Amino acid sequence: MSNGYEKLIRKYEQYKKDLPDILEDKILDETAAELERKFRKRIFTDGLDSDGNIIAQSYSTKPTIVKQDVFIKPSAFKGTKTMKLEYGYKELRDIQGLKTDKVNLDYSGDLKRSLRVARSEKSVVIGINEKRNLDKVQNLEKKYQTKIFAFSKKEIQDHIQNIIKKLRSAQRDYFYGG
Repeated sequence: MSNGYEKLIRKYEQYKKDLPDILEDKILDETAAELERKFRKRIFTDGLDSDGNIIAQSYSTKPTIVKQDVFIKPSAFKGTKTMKLEYGYKELRDIQGLKTDKVNLDYSGDLKRSLRVARSEKSVVIGINEKRNLDKVQNLEKKYQTKIFAFSKKEIQDHIQNIIKKLRSAQRDYFYGG
């Protein structure tokens, strides 16, 4: 007559074999996607740097002359070859219906779309996937003199807590059913 421990030991041995796949499929992918969404929101919606501070209070209002190709909404361009904007980049955003209440780094959406979650062997990487946008990131951080595209302490802490929560849930589901 066998005791109940043998069944539990077999289940535990199988769990040790399955753990890398559980971590990879149920935890790494899901938590990385959640971290990327929060990261994206902080930068492109909330307009906050990595320390949780506003990137900048407002866009430049220094008068400038622009060409049509800088417009993401060409119908907003009112000129022949160039257009003078008395209130600078802030006006450029405003006449195209973009937010100007704070700097949020979302203009054409190109940089935002370039931020991706990607797999690399047994790890997940969150980063910019195009060289020209990596250059934009460096230029923006230099311009605003702050770290923007680094994870905040809160994002890291929340991510760790999320991993722990999902790991506990995966263990519970594995041993006791879903």
